[in-house]
Amino acid sequence: MKKIGMIIGLLVFIRLGMSAQPAGIKTDTKITDVTVYTSGARIFAEKRVDVPAGTSTVRFTGISSELDTESIQVSAEGAVTILSVNHELDYLSEKEQSPEVKGLIKQRDVLRKNLDKEKMQLEILDKEMQFMTVNMKVTGTNATAKVAELAPVFDFFSSKITALTREISWRNDSVKSWTEQITKINNQIGDLMAQMKTPAGVIAVNLDAPARTGVLLKVNYVIRNAGWYPTYDIRVKNIESPVQVTYKVNMFQHSGNDWKDVNLRFSSANPAKTGILPELTPWWLNIQPPQPRLMIRGNSSLIKEKAANLSVQEEKAEAPAMLSVVAEEAGTAVEFVVEKLFSVPSTGKNFQIDVSTVSLPALYSYISIPKIDPVAHLKARLTGWEQLNLMPGEANVYFEGSFTGKTYLNTKDFSDTLEISLGIDRNISIQRTMEKELSSTRFLASKTEAAKGWKLSVRNNKSQKIEITLMDQIPLSANSDIEVNNTSLSGGKLDPATGEVSWNMEVKPAEKAEKKLSYTVRYPKGKKINLE
Repeated sequence: MKKIGMIIGLLVFIRLGMSAQPAGIKTDTKITDVTVYTSGARIFAEKRVDVPAGTSTVRFTGISSELDTESIQVSAEGAVTILSVNHELDYLSEKEQSPEVKGLIKQRDVLRKNLDKEKMQLEILDKEMQFMTVNMKVTGTNATAKVAELAPVFDFFSSKITALTREISWRNDSVKSWTEQITKINNQIGDLMAQMKTPAGVIAVNLDAPARTGVLLKVNYVIRNAGWYPTYDIRVKNIESPVQVTYKVNMFQHSGNDWKDVNLRFSSANPAKTGILPELTPWWLNIQPPQPRLMIRGNSSLIKEKAANLSVQEEKAEAPAMLSVVAEEAGTAVEFVVEKLFSVPSTGKNFQIDVSTVSLPALYSYISIPKIDPVAHLKARLTGWEQLNLMPGEANVYFEGSFTGKTYLNTKDFSDTLEISLGIDRNISIQRTMEKELSSTRFLASKTEAAKGWKLSVRNNKSQKIEITLMDQIPLSANSDIEVNNTSLSGGKLDPATGEVSWNMEVKPAEKAEKKLSYTVRYPKGKKINLE
């Protein structure tokens, strides 16, 4: 009897102990909103659950393992109290195969079926080849047959064996090609499956409820493998039209979770900001050194920064999604809100969304340095750009319907005017030729005197007048034995520190304008200097 009583007491103790443990509820969440930052994204998800009376733990599964644990925030709508929030890793649950993996497996299955058919056909051809070879030998050993009778037979066997050899060869090529494709697909599937083996995140929320009740739990957190950056399309119909600027958002996410039909917004804010109150520090003013007004990635000849070279690299991105987007300003951050539900798979691929297109008035002018490259570079000066919430980014430039290259908008360094390069205008002809009557060399007592003369010409083949700045230079002496004299600038403006000469001209349609530059250099006889 004493043993039975002990057993009953033990069972009661175990039951009471089990009842003291918080009830466990495992569930997933529905991602409703996503704010994508330039680095990272904040996920907003929710789930309605029924919780028992007392303490219980709700475990939200399928959370991205790339989350920042310090960013987790949880709220509850209902008669419950949140006791604690913890982050865990789930090594046991298997992730569902992504659509990309399923598509690759389907593609691999088709290739395997084709490969099996091809191998079966090769076996048939191999047996047919063996049959032909054996019968050809038997026919050749027939002593009673005459040569004239055997010739057609040998021709038949020869042509048949040649055809079989050719067919076996190209079928082997097919087998090799399909095998290589299957190997590549297997490697890709292996990489994707390896990513799926990454443990999923779990957010465990401990609750206390006075009675059984339903509660809406909302959770948000920051993940790392996502982001966006801006790019632009700059289009100019002609130099009498305004500039059209299209703002584009390029985004990606590789969090491990697909975002299906979510409210999407893009923010330039920093998600790493904490809730700690910042402190003011003394604000000292000083004169800043001049900054370059435009950063350019060059593509052809180097025409200094003033001539604004262009790059023609291609941006690999998905086709732009034509969505309605509203720009909002939150403090110093800029936010763009997509006005319809949007889905983004977790592939890491780049998606592009057009934010807005605006027209800005512009002043157009040309600049050319024919000594380096006899072409006319067009630039535009935009006003009112600061109201567009532009961020630094690369821009595609289109002029008169043609793509002219890429430039970089460094909006941090601009004031009230934004200056951009629109590329080379081929409808303006530039020439720099040596003037023979102004170029000569003569020898003095101990000196050599060389005279150089150049003619710079601009022909406007456009239907509108243009304003153009021509630039050239005269040499500067770095040696007291070298003298530069008799400089003729044809009305040009000289910078004595650099030797640069500039002419600002207005050229009407179908007209030609010319400027001349000449100088004389004296240097010691028998020495060589570069006068070109």
